[in-house]
Parts: sequence; C-alpha cells; structure tokens
Amino acid sequence: MPMVLITNDTNHWTWYRGKKGELFPVSYIKDSHYFVADDDGDGMGVHSSDGELLYTEAEYNAIRGQLDQASEHKRFAESVANQKINECNKLRRQHDKAIDDLARHAKELAGLRQERQMLLETIEKAAGEQPLMELPRDVVDALQSFFDDGYDVDHIVKCLLRISSGHSFPRLESIREYAAAHGYEFICALANGYTAEKTPEERLRAKVEELLYKWLDSPVDDAGAEEISQLAGQIVEHAKEITT
Repeated sequence: MPMVLITNDTNHWTWYRGKKGELFPVSYIKDSHYFVADDDGDGMGVHSSDGELLYTEAEYNAIRGQLDQASEHKRFAESVANQKINECNKLRRQHDKAIDDLARHAKELAGLRQERQMLLETIEKAAGEQPLMELPRDVVDALQSFFDDGYDVDHIVKCLLRISSGHSFPRLESIREYAAAHGYEFICALANGYTAEKTPEERLRAKVEELLYKWLDSPVDDAGAEEISQLAGQIVEHAKEITT
C-alpha cells in the first residue's frame, strides 16, 4: 500500500497541521490529493504539494533524511541570524551610548564655556568698577611728559631701572621717589589707570556735590547736574572767602 509523507504542514486549514514528517497510508488518489482513510471511510485528503507519495521504505528514509537535513540547515541559519541580530543590537547599544556620552560631554563643555564667559564678564566688570589710583600731581605730570614725547610705560620702567643714586634725572626723580615709597600703588596705577590727586579745594567741591545729590534724593538730568556743579563751586568759593 502506498504511503504519503507529510512534507508541508504550514497550512492552518488542513487536518495534517503540525504533522510534518509523519507517514500515513493512502487509500486512493484523486484530483491531486492523496486520501488517507479515516474512521468514517470517506478519507482525508493531502494535497500533492504538501506530501510525498512513497511506495518503499528506502524512499521514505531518503526523503525523511532530506527533510531532517533541511530542518537542521534551517535551525543553523536561524542560529546564525540570531547571532547576527544580537551583534547588531550590541553595536546599536554601543552606538546609542556613544551618542549619549557625546551629547553629555557637549552639554558639559557648553556649561564650562558659559561659566568661563560669566567669569570673564565678572572680572571685566570688577576691573571697570575699580576706582582709579590717585597719584600726586607731580608724578602725573612727569608721566604725562613721557607720554607726550611718544614714550610708553615700558620705556618709563626701563628708565627707572637704569637710574642710579649717583645721577639725577629731574623728570624721573618724582616718579622714582613715589615708586620707591609706594611700589604697589604705583604698579596698580600703571596697570589699571590713574588720576591726579585732588587738591583740598577739589575734594571739598566733590564732597559738597555729593551732599547736594543726597539732599535732592532724586535723579537729575544734565542741566540739573550742571546746576549742582555750579552751586557746589559757589559754596566752595564762599567758604574760601570766609576762611581767608
């Protein structure tokens, strides 16, 4: 009696779903179907594309071996594919981590740049708010004479270093004496800027203007500031008349 070997069991609507590799006796063949006898005697059909008709055990063993080999190849291919998928997933995770690390470092770098800029602005603001160093008028006049002749601070310092106690340079003398007694103040003045010391009259006038602004206790425009300056000058002149 011929037998049918199920070679394809993937069709969900067949009675031999999940029976791949099993062997069933064939009662008869009709319309490209191999009919397997059932309890009712009607027969259950197996389409010729889903089964292999066998007549000998050798044929069965040969086809069954081919099916087993195909299944083994399929399992091996699936294993290789899964391995490649795992490797791809690992590389993707590494890539995502590298992107995240790069974004984090870029954010940290941007923060450091912002902090640096804020620090520079703070330093510049502090330097701008620092009051100018006051130098004696004779020192300011001596320095200005060098600048008027086209010399810079480097030249003045070189002259100070060359000066000796046995020689006298009138233009440098006042600078040398002040620098010897007030080295830090002199260096700060050259580095950050300076102004001439106010005379007693100028200091009195500045103090009077300060008191007038406090007394007004309100903002003034340029015209108001000019009036305050004139009033302060008149008060100082009047005070000089009283004291002389």
